[in-house]
Amino acid sequence: MPIDPVALLDDCERVWCTIERTAVLTRERGRSALVVEALTAYATLAEAAGLDQGVVADRWPACTVHAAAMIAASADGPIRQLIERVPKQLAEAHPQLALEQAETSVDALRARWASAAAQAERHLGAARTSATPETAPHSTQTAQDHGPSRASGDLDIRLGPGGTGVVIALSEPAGGGPWELTADGRTCAATPPYWMLPGPVRRVTATAAGESEHVVPVVDPRTALLAFDADGLLLPAHEALPPTHVTLLHVGPLQVDGGRDAGVELPVPYGWGGWTMTRLSLDGTHRIRATDGAEGHWWDVAAGTSLAWEGGRILDCLRTSDGAAVWSEPPALRLPRRRGETAAEPWRITVQRPGGPPLAQLTGARGSLVEPWRDMPRPLVGAYEIRLDGPGRARRAIAAFLAEGVIAEPSVQWRQFTPSGGLASARARVDGEPLLGFRGSISLGPYDTAKTLELRDTSGRTHGVHLVVPHSELRLETDGSPGPWTVGPLVVEAAELGRRCVLTVRLPDRAVSVEPVVALVVDGVRLHTLRPQRRASTRKGDLRYVLSELADTARDWTEARLHLVVAGQDLPVATLRTQPIAREVVSEGHQLVLRGGRAAGVGAHLYRVLAPWQPAVDAQADDMGRIALPQALRDAGPLIVRLRARAEPDVPPPWPDLRRRDTLVARRLPVAVHGGQDAGSAISAYLAGYGELRPWSRQFAPLVWIVAARGRDLQDCGARTSAPADCRALLAEAGTEALYAAADAGLSTKAIAPVLVATGLAGLRVRDVARPDDVRHVWRHAPLCALLLTAPLLPYLAGGDAYELAELYPQEVHLLDEVGEFAGDGLRTLLASGADPHRGVGRFDARTRALAELPAPQQRALWASVGAVPTALLDESTRVAAAWEAFRARREFSHVALREEGGDWTDALERFLAETAAPLADAVRDRAPGPLRGLDEAWMRVPQLSLGFALVARLAAAGDGRAARLEHSARPVWSALAVRAPELTAVDLVLAEGLVTSVRLTGAAGGNGHA
Repeated sequence: MPIDPVALLDDCERVWCTIERTAVLTRERGRSALVVEALTAYATLAEAAGLDQGVVADRWPACTVHAAAMIAASADGPIRQLIERVPKQLAEAHPQLALEQAETSVDALRARWASAAAQAERHLGAARTSATPETAPHSTQTAQDHGPSRASGDLDIRLGPGGTGVVIALSEPAGGGPWELTADGRTCAATPPYWMLPGPVRRVTATAAGESEHVVPVVDPRTALLAFDADGLLLPAHEALPPTHVTLLHVGPLQVDGGRDAGVELPVPYGWGGWTMTRLSLDGTHRIRATDGAEGHWWDVAAGTSLAWEGGRILDCLRTSDGAAVWSEPPALRLPRRRGETAAEPWRITVQRPGGPPLAQLTGARGSLVEPWRDMPRPLVGAYEIRLDGPGRARRAIAAFLAEGVIAEPSVQWRQFTPSGGLASARARVDGEPLLGFRGSISLGPYDTAKTLELRDTSGRTHGVHLVVPHSELRLETDGSPGPWTVGPLVVEAAELGRRCVLTVRLPDRAVSVEPVVALVVDGVRLHTLRPQRRASTRKGDLRYVLSELADTARDWTEARLHLVVAGQDLPVATLRTQPIAREVVSEGHQLVLRGGRAAGVGAHLYRVLAPWQPAVDAQADDMGRIALPQALRDAGPLIVRLRARAEPDVPPPWPDLRRRDTLVARRLPVAVHGGQDAGSAISAYLAGYGELRPWSRQFAPLVWIVAARGRDLQDCGARTSAPADCRALLAEAGTEALYAAADAGLSTKAIAPVLVATGLAGLRVRDVARPDDVRHVWRHAPLCALLLTAPLLPYLAGGDAYELAELYPQEVHLLDEVGEFAGDGLRTLLASGADPHRGVGRFDARTRALAELPAPQQRALWASVGAVPTALLDESTRVAAAWEAFRARREFSHVALREEGGDWTDALERFLAETAAPLADAVRDRAPGPLRGLDEAWMRVPQLSLGFALVARLAAAGDGRAARLEHSARPVWSALAVRAPELTAVDLVLAEGLVTSVRLTGAAGGNGHA
């Protein structure tokens, strides 16, 4: 079968660049012979064309090195005959090329190949170490630091269109199907082209069929700072920042060393409440840091010239799907050069499609201006990636989307709001050879923000771009969490006004020469006006109005409107609603009817009570408040209806909160039991009251976990009342197998923690790590369960002579790395020193009592920034956030037997732990609230009880029989606490394991000796 020589060489180049030549010579002799034949042919053609043979070595350096090694090792025999035969065959096949002069001796060819190989070896220096990021000479951070890093190839992190979110760009998986993404332990499926991060996360793990696992770091809690280049791509944390304009996403004010640009504050991306986004020039800046990051963690700015585009022409109204600019005239590339570097150290430049083979290669001096497109076929259309390789480990990359020859001219520079709603209509003239289909004038209606165009490159492939004319937009922010941008009038609930509600209006700079105001209008009369917040650093046209100031006035009216008064015009921007969306939902035939509110046109997410593992179904009510049920839900049994005032689709949570007044339950719906043998059908029938729960099997296990985690809600909504208890019993009986199965349930740590308590798995004894590869899978998806499975290895984190890492298998060492990533440095410090670095954090004391006496809006304002930066489970900020969750649920603890039994349980725990190990009793006393004023303050004992119960459970897991009996007796009370404070429960389980392991290492056990 004929073989494409270019495909052969490109394929071998990708594989061989990291393999030692001896391995290639011994294991791939057949393929190596084909590579020698192809390279000899191209070298012969190059020489006949008057080119140096080095162009072949530059194009395929790894293949050149391995081929030269094979030629040198085979002076006689088939290889000798091959390199003699190829030039003759080419001369016979192509007499017009005058190849007869290319015939030469084997010794001469061998010498030339040795020279080419030496050159290729120098170019290969960076490729061989591509897995090791460069450590910037001027940077405080090291390559081993956790922090933002550009993913390889198909997993770039970037700002979404218009800075609306932070997204991960996804390619089509080699094996088809969706990507499975895990963000700090929460798993979901995603499809290309990109997935929006739900908020700040430390890392994202991505897997797909036919793909290797990608681990993408995002936020480093120590720096609390991300940087994006002019195209919106995340800049690697291990490299110095370029001295150009960048966009910074940070927590707290910026501290700048050098430089004069104060920056412009931009609206933060969706889901990044508590952060600030600033665009500024780093010209003249030496280093920069976020003040809420750890002391001393600066990000240095490179001196010299940075990698950047120069010249060219950008089409202002065209954008790619991920918001990148589109160039109609290709720009030149300014190569980077740091202070002290000489121009004699050239960059090797490769032009390629993202993830594709090289299209062109050239070299350029450092700091010079090059034209990477000069020898490429025109017109240039689509996404291109420029990769730079320098001496040693130096690597750089930059991307551009080209649409050479395309014209896109809008009729207006900015589309503003209109009094009738929406945006002013606009037109754009588009033309150019690469355009497919329509050319001419394109119209944008009042609610059209973009139109899609298709371009075709010289190979016939198509590329989509969006025609977007800059326009005014609206966004609502509640409790520091920004919503999506929209052009239509917003609907604001009265309940949102009391939750730090802020309206952001984006206008052109020239429209705010006279300060616009927002007016509260009822029946055509202005009752109140708001002026925008003054922020010196924000963009002039981005106006923020605090709507919470209208809460008292709006309460007196059923409905009111908000108008933006600008340039003498009243522009409707929002409607205030004080009525609930609906008070109940009933079933009528094949539809749901919302009653007792103003449900016309609202959106809804529908959840199956009898199949709680199924995703929510998006639906919308008509003008009469009726929701037509899809065929799949008409006989699915009870449904949970999560209403939303805005009809546009949004991302539904995995499971709704039944305590919210916008969540209703339709219980009286028909149920059709299907006799399928699959796990879903069998458990749905069981939840509906038919049959019994099947015995344990790995196929059913993930669904059993989901029912156990959501059992209380399922009971309240009409499912079988015994289902939660039955599922918990099945998990308890399965033991360690249940912990392994949690990885496939897709539950968060917050959902898993109460189940571990209720089943007794929190005190399960795990004697050794029998299946480390399976445990690593659990770390990716259910880290709290993985920590319990990894508990026997924790003594090795202490660093003592008794437990040396050299004793472990590599797979077990990898598990300890996961422990550090999940629990943080606090656990390692605790194990090494025996002292908790954040001892007493999370206690409810007099300051907590004072906080409880403040009005709810002030409480929320005080804690608005808690959890803004994702941290490890035992870091101080995570513990504070967990205590805040328990504090917010303090009224619910009245349903727990704390008023009567809280003091008795506290005394019992302290006595038992004092007899077992004094350090454990001290840890529980550190959580003591002090004297209480009465039984109404029994909730202040919750942090102390939570840690005490967790310590008893982990002592039971260590083999203490008395602790096992005490844990079993305490389980009902502990379970009630865990359901209401799941984050605190998770933190205390990990902390308790660290404390118990530390006691075992130091020999501080008491008289019973089992600790």
